Amino acid sequence: MSGVSSRGTPGPLVPRSDWDAGFVAGHPAHAVLGPAAACFSGCSEWPAPSTWRAQLEAGGCAHALVAASGVPISFAPSPPKTRARRRRAPVDVAAIYDERIYVRGEVPSRAACWHDFLNMLVWATFPASKRALNARQRAALRARVEDGAPRIPGSRTREQDALSMLDEGGVLVLVADGDAAVHAALRGADAVSMRAYVAAGRAAVLAFGHALHEHLLSTDAPVRALALPLDVAALPRDRAAQVALADAELASGLASGALLSGPTGAPALPITAALFR
Repeated sequence: MSGVSSRGTPGPLVPRSDWDAGFVAGHPAHAVLGPAAACFSGCSEWPAPSTWRAQLEAGGCAHALVAASGVPISFAPSPPKTRARRRRAPVDVAAIYDERIYVRGEVPSRAACWHDFLNMLVWATFPASKRALNARQRAALRARVEDGAPRIPGSRTREQDALSMLDEGGVLVLVADGDAAVHAALRGADAVSMRAYVAAGRAAVLAFGHALHEHLLSTDAPVRALALPLDVAALPRDRAAQVALADAELASGLASGALLSGPTGAPALPITAALFR
C-alpha cells in the first residue's frame, strides 16, 4: 500500500468504508477540517451526498460555497459508469468533472466514500481556494478540449499535473515574513527542521489535499505531500485565522497565475503528526 508519491500525488490506497463521525481526532492533520466536520457529528451513519450542503448550511459552514461562475456549490451523485463511448461520438464536455463544477456548481460525489466526503469538507474549509483551483483546472481543460472534440487528450499538461498534485495531496505552509530557513527546509524536504519551525511559530502547516486526508484516515503507512509555501507578513496563532489567511493567499495566487503554472520543483515533504501540532 502506498500513499502520496515522491511527487505529491496519491498512490494506490485501500480506503476505509466505515463511518466515523469523530474521525478528526484520529490525526492532528484533520483538525483543519474540524468546523466543517462538526456539521456531521450527529450522524450515526453515512450522510447522503444530497444532504451535505444542507448540513453545512445548518452548521454555518456554507456561506462561501459558490463556484467561480457564481452558481452555488452542491454535491451531486456521481454518474453511473457506462460502457466505452461509441467510436466517433464526440466528448460530452458538460459531463466532465471540472466543467460540471464550474458551470453547474455540481461536485460529483459518491455515497459512503471518504475520498468524496473529505473533498466536500475541504471545499467548506477552503472555499475560495477550491473555487480558484476549479477555475484553473476548468480553463486548462477548455484549452485542450473543445465542444465536439473527438476525444480527451491522453496525458495532462505540466500545469494540470501541478494543480492535481495540490488538490489531491498538498499541504499549505504559511511562512512568516518570508523566513529563508523555512523555505530551505521545504526545498530539502527536511521534516525534522520543519517540525522545529512549526513549534517555534515560524511556520504553520495545513493539510489541504483530500486524498492526503484519506490516506491519514485509512493507514499508518508513510506518506509525503506537496508542500506549497505561502509567504505572509505575520503568522496568526489561532487556527481559524490561519485557515482564513491561507485560503485567501492561495486563492489569490491561483487566480493570478502566480502559483502552480508548472511543476513546483520542490521535493515532497514527509508527513508526520508533529507538523500539525
